Amino acid sequence: MNSIFENMPSDLSGEHFLDLLKTPNVRIARIVSRGRSSAGAGWFDQDEWVMVPEGTGTGVVKPR
Repeated sequence: MNSIFENMPSDLSGEHFLDLLKTPNVRIARIVSRGRSSAGAGWFDQDEWVMVPEGTGTGVVKPR
């Protein structure tokens, strides 16, 4: 894959995951979705870094 914009799914009714790098300690994934929210699921117990290369997004950080 030369670009994260290659082979974009045409059906965006759900989320599409593609692992770009996966090791025992690190996972980098491309997640393509439209209008998804995890608010009802509560907090995820994981460290996460998010990049939004196109469009908009809103994130909430749990206080330590």
